[in-house]
Amino acid sequence: MAAKVMDLLRVGHRFTSFQEVEKLVLDLRQFGSPVRIASSCLIEDYNRVIGQPLDERWRYSFIRFVCDQHQNVTNTTNCSFSFEINYVDRMRGLVLTRANLHHNPVKLLICNQNDELLIISNPLRVIRSRTGHVLALYRQSNAQKKLYQRHGDVLVIHLHSGCSFNSKKTLLAISVIDNDDGADYTVCLVTLPNHILSKVIACCFKIFTSSNDPSTVKFVVVNREELLPNVRKAFPETDVLVSKSRMLEKVSAELSKHKLQTDLREQLYNTFAVCCSTSCEQEFGFAEAYLLSAGGGLGSYFETTWFEQTDIWRAIDNLRRLKKVDVEKAISNVHRKLAQTGFFDR
Repeated sequence: MAAKVMDLLRVGHRFTSFQEVEKLVLDLRQFGSPVRIASSCLIEDYNRVIGQPLDERWRYSFIRFVCDQHQNVTNTTNCSFSFEINYVDRMRGLVLTRANLHHNPVKLLICNQNDELLIISNPLRVIRSRTGHVLALYRQSNAQKKLYQRHGDVLVIHLHSGCSFNSKKTLLAISVIDNDDGADYTVCLVTLPNHILSKVIACCFKIFTSSNDPSTVKFVVVNREELLPNVRKAFPETDVLVSKSRMLEKVSAELSKHKLQTDLREQLYNTFAVCCSTSCEQEFGFAEAYLLSAGGGLGSYFETTWFEQTDIWRAIDNLRRLKKVDVEKAISNVHRKLAQTGFFDR
């Protein structure tokens, strides 16, 4: 929904009625970007000075909206978020003719209940292509930044396609895990198009690391291996690994390509699961030796795909030392929340 709303703000978009403009204003307020009318020209005023009057159902011949983040504003820092809509005769409707969709990082001073001045910032950032199309919606509130500062040594980055109300939406969630009680908190949420571009994800990580200190992160666990190049670039000093569940999915997919007896396939799968979870060096050695001895090319697969990648096992071993952190449980929770709601703060 949010991506659809922001896509209406591209230059050249035609509104078939003024009610569509009113709905856009309401939707913007719902998604944290309230606007107000800064200047306008009513149709009835416009009709007084032209020979061929316009249909008054359009209400306005010109209207300019600007940012209106909070009703109790005492001062502003000239937030540049604005857009203009004009009646264009040849298009027979109201057309968005100008738009600046970038909020200043700090744009309003507001009063709280104690009449104290507080600085607030808009949590939503729109990433657009050069032609104006929405590529991503990046959201991180001040509360989420504080959660990152408090618990940001282990990050779970989850890429999820589809949710309960929009199967075409792709979401990227960055979550932290509380070392004390193992609770997970989502500290950043990005809405992406179906066709995900690596450079768009790279841009999102760049925004994240520019506003959140990446040096505090010790471990990053991802649920999709295509995230690895961008994550390693964003967190170069951090242990980065694919989740255990994803590793097991890949092994299961590989085993299904071979004509194996059910018992043997399960034995190979379970043995690899031991490698991913055991803290006993001897048990790991026995499991590794068994997998490397597998026939039909599987031994070579386990060696080249997994056991030669020593950084994987080093990262797993280091992460295991954080005994109170259950990464797999956190990944499952994030997946559930993304699938059910598609948008959340925790």
